[in-house]
Amino acid sequence: MGQGLNVKAECRRIKRLSSSGEHKASVDSLAALKRKDGSCPDSTSRAVKASRSRLEAADTFVRLAMKQKRDGDLLAARGSLKEALVAYPRYYWVQKLLRGVEKSIIAENNARAEAAERRSRLKADIDKATEELNAARKAEKDGRLDDSTYHISQALIIIPPNDPLQGEIVEYARLIGMKSFSSGHLRQAREVWRLAVAADPDNEKLRKYLREVEYRIDNLEKIQKSGGSVGN
Repeated sequence: MGQGLNVKAECRRIKRLSSSGEHKASVDSLAALKRKDGSCPDSTSRAVKASRSRLEAADTFVRLAMKQKRDGDLLAARGSLKEALVAYPRYYWVQKLLRGVEKSIIAENNARAEAAERRSRLKADIDKATEELNAARKAEKDGRLDDSTYHISQALIIIPPNDPLQGEIVEYARLIGMKSFSSGHLRQAREVWRLAVAADPDNEKLRKYLREVEYRIDNLEKIQKSGGSVGN
């Protein structure tokens, strides 16, 4: 009798689990009871059957979500997991899985935003470097060597490494440095060539020019200490 009462109590518990939305627990509990040769009234069996249907529907969406996740379609996976939770709101591990997918979506969106921002900054730097290069050319054409040197130096500082425009800027800096050097403005030539070499360290011609101008400045500074004068 006591065992019968325990079975009835277990059947009532199983039905309550089903009614409260604990579908997996109700299905598992009834299966465990049957393994012990216990049985429940038809009303409980019907309730568990409905729970099993919800559980199977949820699992179908979960399997789909896992495939979508493997395929890299996180938005679709999120949608499928939400559908699984509509079928089975208390599917706790699916809730956890959904939170993980949503975090991945946020991380992916942040990565896209950062990449877009980097592209925007890169474009802005290239545009600004182009503007400085054009200003340097105009200043040189107008005979303003100091201004041309300033603008080409800015272009060298701004241009992103390995951008196709960098080579053109470096070459123009070499030419402007040569004009400064020929005019006796040695320090001015040295500064622009230093920037050019920093942008293109493998440019042996520029490195040779820089060594030469540094050698001349060193010699002139020695002369200055002896009472002579030094170029600019």
